[in-house]
Amino acid sequence: MREYYTYWSILDTPSNSTTSDSIFLILSFISLCALLSVLKFKKKDFEKKLLIFLTGTFLTLSVPAYIYLKFFVNDNTEKRLTEFLKSNRVKKVEGKIYN
Repeated sequence: MREYYTYWSILDTPSNSTTSDSIFLILSFISLCALLSVLKFKKKDFEKKLLIFLTGTFLTLSVPAYIYLKFFVNDNTEKRLTEFLKSNRVKKVEGKIYN
């Protein structure tokens, strides 16, 4: 017979720092760097226009998305999850666990 012990619970795990607004911030930064590198290093031709259009599109979509998600959307997912895990609706196992 083996005995198992729990030394931590799911409430003890660190929260995930990657939020939807940070993803759009990273996408904006990458798009800006790509746009600047295309403008600086690419010679004038159809491919340069296409790359400028694509990176510009990503930039113009990701910056407003970041602003909207950061300042206008209240994300309380972590708070709701913590309250749910602390509630009586979640079963808790304490003591020795067999099989």
